[in-house]
Amino acid sequence: MRNHDAARKALPQPSIPKDYAETLYDARNIYSLGNPSRISLHKVEFLLYHGRSLDDIVGFVPNICYDALEIAMKLLMRCRHLAPIYGGKTPIAPEKQDYLVIEKPPDVFHAGHVHVVKHDNYGGTLLVNSGAWQTQTDFMRRLGLIPVLGVAPIVNLQDLQVIPVNFVS
Repeated sequence: MRNHDAARKALPQPSIPKDYAETLYDARNIYSLGNPSRISLHKVEFLLYHGRSLDDIVGFVPNICYDALEIAMKLLMRCRHLAPIYGGKTPIAPEKQDYLVIEKPPDVFHAGHVHVVKHDNYGGTLLVNSGAWQTQTDFMRRLGLIPVLGVAPIVNLQDLQVIPVNFVS
């Protein structure tokens, strides 16, 4: 999820309404989750986040760029917040509770907004940013962002090792 989906733009984002995705809601084994979401797969705890605030981190924090995205993800974990910069590009909804706080570090923190495959570890949490299935857009070119096309980072849930699988070559 989603800066291009039929959900509110501000974080946190609820799941896509059934009116917009009825076929997906009716399908077996497909779930619409909000952004961010926490899930558990085979006793591995995941924090899933689209990653919109990574643009703010790259734009505001010195020496962090899209080529070193794992450093931006480490900063989110260190701050224990998914959108630690207020007033940037990331809209934040006024909620009674801050759903962007990372109260308990997950086993795996996954993002994907910036279309770059990166992975690293921070304090026992595996950081994974997934790639893209589209070529570089004019917008990405203006940002200096070079997407990693057709590579999916597969996580082995037994040892949390990342195996990049290239679907293009």
